[in-house]
Amino acid sequence: SIDKRDRIGLIGANGSGKSTLLKILAGLDHADTGTIEIRQDLRIEFLPQNPVFQAEHSVLEHIFYASSDIARTVRDYERVTHQLEENPDDLSLMNQLNKLSQQMDAMNAWEYQTRAQMILTKLGVVDFDVKMGTLSGGYRKRVALARALLDGSDLLMLDEPTNHLDADTVAWLEEYLENYRGAVLVVTHDRYFLDRVTNRILEIDRREMREYAGSFSYYVERKAEFEAALASQESKRQNILRKELEWLRRGAKARRTKQKAKIQRIETIQNITFERPREELHFGITARRLGTKVVEMKNLSKSFDDRKIIDNFSYTIERGQRLGVIGRNGAGKSTLANLITGKILPDEETVAVGETVYFGYYDQESTDMRMDERAIDYVKRQGGELIRGLEGNVLTAAAAMEQFNFTSQMMFAPIEKLSGGERRRLYLVRTLMKDPNFLILDEPTNDLDIATLESLEDFLDGFGGCLLVISHDRYFLDRTVDQLIAFEGNGKLRTIPGNYTTYERLRREEQDLERSQREATRPEETKKKSKPAPASNRQKKLSYMEKRELTELEEKIPVQENQLKDLEKQMVDAATDYMKLTELSELHCKLKEKLEADILRWETLASREEG
Repeated sequence: SIDKRDRIGLIGANGSGKSTLLKILAGLDHADTGTIEIRQDLRIEFLPQNPVFQAEHSVLEHIFYASSDIARTVRDYERVTHQLEENPDDLSLMNQLNKLSQQMDAMNAWEYQTRAQMILTKLGVVDFDVKMGTLSGGYRKRVALARALLDGSDLLMLDEPTNHLDADTVAWLEEYLENYRGAVLVVTHDRYFLDRVTNRILEIDRREMREYAGSFSYYVERKAEFEAALASQESKRQNILRKELEWLRRGAKARRTKQKAKIQRIETIQNITFERPREELHFGITARRLGTKVVEMKNLSKSFDDRKIIDNFSYTIERGQRLGVIGRNGAGKSTLANLITGKILPDEETVAVGETVYFGYYDQESTDMRMDERAIDYVKRQGGELIRGLEGNVLTAAAAMEQFNFTSQMMFAPIEKLSGGERRRLYLVRTLMKDPNFLILDEPTNDLDIATLESLEDFLDGFGGCLLVISHDRYFLDRTVDQLIAFEGNGKLRTIPGNYTTYERLRREEQDLERSQREATRPEETKKKSKPAPASNRQKKLSYMEKRELTELEEKIPVQENQLKDLEKQMVDAATDYMKLTELSELHCKLKEKLEADILRWETLASREEG
């Protein structure tokens, strides 16, 4: 059962049925047997892995193309506004706009519209008029996520929502879901996300569903105990069976009825099935010898269409180093990897690579896969038939694939028959079959289940070569790297000793310092923020309604800031009155959230006007 405030994480191996279960709950698929009881007025919102969209819709049209009355009203308002911009003298359109404005007032739809734009901006989508058909898969997923979050459903189901999101955006999503008023059911491989968001874990394991009433950390502890108990039971069963079989072999003389009962008991014990836990993957592959000189970058720069991606960056990668690369989507992380491997050339200076360096590049796309090719032939095409194991032995391609839990049936099946996660696992085998001594992993955690990720992390612990990981998965970075390169915007790169948790702590300290410095000059900043730009400087990039909205925001923000200060004073005065303090705290949270949304919307409109 799912209750009102549940935060459920649904986990399991690739292909175990997680997405199928969500589709059944959403009414997009049907169970073979059993029943599902759903409250009659329950509102369910489902974000699938591959959202459906209409290519000709703009981002905002997709957002407002929901079933709720408020979404339809906002959608109609946006449509008529655009029509009126093209035909400003059309009286019929003006009358429609007036009626829709009154409906927007009655439904408080202005806040709905502002929230939609705030959520989109937080998810990294800033161009609201671009057509859905022109966006990449990652951006379409973010727009679909914004639509799912906006409607405030009673049950929100998200299938891999953190894919294609950078770490800052994932952190924002965690906080958003923490304050979400309905129930949440999420499928994800992001272990920090699971630990911070969920209060129940449901695991699909060997065709059974098991529940763990706690966070992901709690699940890990209880799961270990469960597996140990199963192993203990199986050990006892085997001991009993061995004794009983010895009794039979001795040909013990006993009464015929007693002997018959004994044999039946043995048969019963033999027929008990015990499914062992999924075996861990054992990536037993060596790295070829690596010399002293690895990679040296000196005054490296790269631009695309006058946009500076990397500006004058120097860094030397030494033997055995384990680097993580982080930054917002589109910042240039993959560009850095392509510069290191020579796939693209820098604008200035060069990248010097040691003679003994042999790259293994696990990229995001796996574009060289042919869907009609057998999986084992794909692996052989890159690395050949044989590869060296950790013990100095020689492994065949089939043996290497077995270590990644590929069955014989999967090996000889065409790639199109494999799931998305299985294809990524296959691509990983092929990358390692090259026997690299410098391994580059670009978003390796996408589409891999938690068991595979844990095994990959164990393999990387023993990997003797250099490692460069591009990832938004904070847990994976904490487990695998000891130094970070952070893209901070405008081509600036920063190196940080330590893992992602270290970087997060340093950044919080810097933000606290900046915040305290801003507080000292806040009155002056507030005046500047609330002062409208001179009319002579304004460019006609905003619609009439957007200009009106900008003016209203410039008047409203200072008022909200003063209201927030008054509430904070009242909270101090009510420190001993628990009921009053609770009421004021709720008002404070709502007002603060509204203020942040309004400031974000003001910044968006003001930047467009100035630009």
